Amino acid sequence: MNHGVGGNRIVDLYARIKAGFLNWTPDYASIYVGVNDAWHEIAYKNGIATAKFEKLYEMMLDEILEALPDIKLMLIAPFVLEGYNTCNTEEIPDRLERFRVDVAEKAAVTKKMAEKYNLPLIELQPAFDAALERAPAEYWAYDGVHPTVCGHEIIKRLWLETFEKMK
Repeated sequence: MNHGVGGNRIVDLYARIKAGFLNWTPDYASIYVGVNDAWHEIAYKNGIATAKFEKLYEMMLDEILEALPDIKLMLIAPFVLEGYNTCNTEEIPDRLERFRVDVAEKAAVTKKMAEKYNLPLIELQPAFDAALERAPAEYWAYDGVHPTVCGHEIIKRLWLETFEKMK
């Protein structure tokens, strides 16, 4: 079951962790968060700074693992490509670079959390960067952040590969 909510940042995910996650007592789960934390800062000045992102991620994982000590959990690090929502504009001439830096910081936190809690990690940025050798960015994520069907296929394959190792 996908309980992801479009547009959510880590603060939104954390706010609904009990009702939308813990109460379901899943045996397996994955957490994919981070790109909206960057996007909302760049577009709306309502994002989540990396230090706060890390604190909330740690608190969330502590709560999950305390409440569900037997859960098989994987983390998914965010990615960004160049697209119409991430490209430079006259108003924000460094928008793509800001996206790349902030998303990379969130991905690094995700990796740090995976290492700290000994959880499997899916790193999407390298997979999408490799995919750019086969087709342009809009083929994989039409706007730079939302995967197309083909972009979702990359994520699905990595998720299934990781899931098989967790069983």
